[in-house]
Amino acid sequence: MAKPVSESRWRQQSTAVLAAIAAAVLVVVLVGGMALGYAIEKNRVKSSTKTTKTTKKKSPTKVAGPAVLTKGTVDAISATGITIAPAKGPKQNVAITKATQIVQVASATAADIKAKSRVLYVGKGSYTDASAIIVLPGTAKIGDMVAAADASTMNIGSAAKSAKITITGASVEKATVATRSAIAKGAKVVVAATRRGGGLIATEILVLPNNSPFA
Repeated sequence: MAKPVSESRWRQQSTAVLAAIAAAVLVVVLVGGMALGYAIEKNRVKSSTKTTKTTKKKSPTKVAGPAVLTKGTVDAISATGITIAPAKGPKQNVAITKATQIVQVASATAADIKAKSRVLYVGKGSYTDASAIIVLPGTAKIGDMVAAADASTMNIGSAAKSAKITITGASVEKATVATRSAIAKGAKVVVAATRRGGGLIATEILVLPNNSPFA
């Protein structure tokens, strides 16, 4: 039996309406997705720009100049530092700050060379044979760390990697913490300093006996 024409038309109209609704929903979804994507991308760009600006505003770290180790005789003393007259070359002005560590050196023995102390030493014709040694406080920023020591040798470096130095017959001195009053005109000193702003700032000053091998 043939279907009524009105029923056929109704179904065609219903299909068209459903198709139109589906198309409208798809457009809404697509537009909404594009808007969401644009918002996310816009936010990402803003975040990236903000991070870049923050990074640009960050000040660079200031690094002090290279360390300088010098020795000589104290030629003058002021409220802010000392003037050193080396054996050769021009006089040098060295600033002293609250952070400058001052030590006074005196005669000692090989028994004062112990693990975890730091030492300055000079070789006797060889890097591995010391002729003179100064034992520094463990807080010193200069010198070499002692990993182990006995009556005739000291190991410089770490327990995992060290060099054995012969100390038999070496002159040994030891530094103890002192104050600025230990620095007198005419005193022999070894100074560790850093260069900053065209000048020298002392990190450590070793006040030596006049007969020190390091003088």
